[in-house]
Amino acid sequence: MHANDADHLFIKEAPIGGMAEVEAGKLAQQRAQRPAVKDFARQMVIDHSQANDALRPLQRTLNSAAPKDLDVDHKVMRAQLSALKGDAFDQEYLHAQIMDHQKTAQLLEWEIGSGQSDQVKAYAKATLPIVLDHLQHAQELLTEVASAGNRE
Repeated sequence: MHANDADHLFIKEAPIGGMAEVEAGKLAQQRAQRPAVKDFARQMVIDHSQANDALRPLQRTLNSAAPKDLDVDHKVMRAQLSALKGDAFDQEYLHAQIMDHQKTAQLLEWEIGSGQSDQVKAYAKATLPIVLDHLQHAQELLTEVASAGNRE
């Protein structure tokens, strides 16, 4: 496999975001107040677990070890979410999802445009529409939760 620096950086960064999504989704399934947020979190665990699984063969091919822990930003996010409950949790979780999915979409687009490995680029192309769908869903949910909170 012909890979360049963009491919190697992508293979290093993408699994950290995926791991963070799974952890945050599991936390949200326990702590979210609204059923729609819990459903969204459940889907994040499923989709990001599948994406992480699909990434593992590419990591092996590029001799890149899977991350063992979250990066500092995701650890801070996890700590902030762990301190919240109820509506505050729902809103902060969705804010975090929006930010993370925006970053992930940028990372995927960068790989598509700058990567050299056909396999890694194919992964990015297949994953981008799913991430954009998650982003849109999180934005819609946040609008609903914020509107409902203002009425209550």
